[in-house]
This record gives sequence, structure tokens and C-alpha cells, in this order.
Amino acid sequence: MLALARAFARESDIVILDEPTSALDPMSEYEMCRSMLELCARRACVVISHRLVITKDVDRILFLEKGRIAETGSHEELLKENGRYARMWKVQTKDIL
Repeated sequence: MLALARAFARESDIVILDEPTSALDPMSEYEMCRSMLELCARRACVVISHRLVITKDVDRILFLEKGRIAETGSHEELLKENGRYARMWKVQTKDIL
């Protein structure tokens, strides 16, 4: 959490976050994602995550597989494609949908 606060306290044009919510419980993760989206509205943010809770509201998703971009698009576009991203989304959200 401290590293995340430091990242947003600096006046930089881009912020890169690697698994920023990995140590959080689901409720804290949700709140953190809402806060990150607000803070990222004023700068470019790259978020690397296996948890897809934040992807629903981002501008663009790059889904990587074996070090290469396997799928790219918005959340809605990738769900319509029904590929790997859509399958992962469904698995991660099955208990809350």
C-alpha cells in the first residue's frame, strides 16, 4: 500500500503498477481499484495483474500469453470474442455475477 501511495504522490505522466492488489481481500481490492481508476484519470497507467476486477473499467486491455499479446480490446469487446480473457473473467467472477 505504501508503494502505491508513493507512486501516485509523484507528479509523473505514467504510473506502472505490478499486481497492486495481490495482497488484498476482495472488498479492499474493489475499493483500491476504484481509487486507482480515479487517480489514473489524470495520467497514463499500466496495471499488470492476474486479477481482472480492474479490467472492466480500463480503456484498453492487453491479454498476454507466453510473453505475447494474445488478445487486445476493451472489456466488452474481449467478452464478445469469448476467448481466453472471457474465460478467465467468467472463472474469476462466477461467485459474484
